[in-house]
Amino acid sequence: MLYKRSIDTQVEDYLKGDSNKTFFIWGPRRSGKTTLLERFSKELGVPFFDFDLETDRELFVPRRDALEKLVATHKVILIDEVQNYPGATVVLKMLQGKFKVKVIATGSSELRQKANEGFDTMAGRFHENYCLPLSIGEIEQNTSIVPYKQAQFFQSLLEQLQIFGSYPEVYIPENISEEIRIELLGKILDTYVLKDVINIYNLKNTKLAKDILTKIALQLGSEVSMREIAESLGGEK
Repeated sequence: MLYKRSIDTQVEDYLKGDSNKTFFIWGPRRSGKTTLLERFSKELGVPFFDFDLETDRELFVPRRDALEKLVATHKVILIDEVQNYPGATVVLKMLQGKFKVKVIATGSSELRQKANEGFDTMAGRFHENYCLPLSIGEIEQNTSIVPYKQAQFFQSLLEQLQIFGSYPEVYIPENISEEIRIELLGKILDTYVLKDVINIYNLKNTKLAKDILTKIALQLGSEVSMREIAESLGGEK
């Protein structure tokens, strides 16, 4: 099922407007950023470049001759996982300043947290917005609900979100069991959430990071006591 996201309107306005500043879309991993780019790629008839792939990163060397070839073919450039290319800010400034091309680039929150110095040099040269897990408004917008069932729908929705959250791949599929949803959430935590937390804060103990997140989650709705968390973990380092 294809979900319309709230950020769609901002991206569409950017594409129709005169600005050629880079449009960054930040967000946690698995929040739907790549799906957005895939959809815009189809609608615009242009490819998107995945900076997880070295072959795609190599196309974006900061040289005029290399970038001229890209711009000659693509008037809109879509980039996924831009945080994987440390030199991306130099290239993006060239694409904006010398070639006046629109660029939409997605990146994990990790880059926004760790690359402040690089982004200082791009001050005034970019727009930014966020693609987070599904909001209640987005779910409502993409769901047909008859008026007399709205109260029942929202009560059920709130209960479901408290248990499983709203990551698209966990929430959107309708015919999967609770066991599969729990398994998907476990993979997201172990493979993506922990990776972001560890990279942002330069942590070395993955198990400790997971234990801390678990303790915080168990205190949801209550005041979090860092002392209690530290004591319950037995002073692990």
